[in-house]
Amino acid sequence: MKRTIALIVAMVVAACGSSTSTTVGTVPAPATTFPSTTAPTATEPPPTTSAAAVPAGYAIHGSTDLGFEVALPESWFVADLTADDIDEIADVLAADNPELVELLRTATSDDELVFRFWAFDLDDTVDEFLTNVNVTAFPRGPFDDPEIYQEALGPQFESVGGRLISSELVDLGDGGLFVAMEIPLVNAQGADVTSNGFQLFAFTENEVINISFSTDTPEEYAEAIDVMRDTFILR
Repeated sequence: MKRTIALIVAMVVAACGSSTSTTVGTVPAPATTFPSTTAPTATEPPPTTSAAAVPAGYAIHGSTDLGFEVALPESWFVADLTADDIDEIADVLAADNPELVELLRTATSDDELVFRFWAFDLDDTVDEFLTNVNVTAFPRGPFDDPEIYQEALGPQFESVGGRLISSELVDLGDGGLFVAMEIPLVNAQGADVTSNGFQLFAFTENEVINISFSTDTPEEYAEAIDVMRDTFILR
């Protein structure tokens, strides 16, 4: 379960991303990036099966190479988040959230953990939290199982001050799990924020793919969260 700490990375990035001197998604990407595939576009042919119809105002992202497909609001920005961005975010966090910095460093230094996709709602300018979705993947181990995750995620979140709100086994790949949780953060301006995370785990024969929707205003994104859950499929 060590790699489940990566679930918190999206929340940390979102809480700090709009306050660092490097604004996510508006600067050229440095030469060194996380191991990832080029950001997908909406031009891929549709898969042979689909979880749900895509509502108006949403765009499909994903590809066979990335291993997934999902629909997100079409206005969202797909970003190539780089190692330099993560380093800067960690520097911002260091004073007030040292335990999260440790989690962030551990997650992003794991060579087996691959960040495959980042998308941000750059129109979310109400506060210092950028609502975002990211997708990570890592090799499936002997203890990577939906039922084990369902039992273990609560203590994992509690260890960093978070709270597991709900969890539900779902029919996805070789097994799936949908969880809702929250974690308190301090943003770059020193203000307390509560990040709400909505996570889908999809288990395949060889890997675990996790899609994470993070926001501090879940009521405003209720439809987008539902669409993410309903349209996410493995490819």
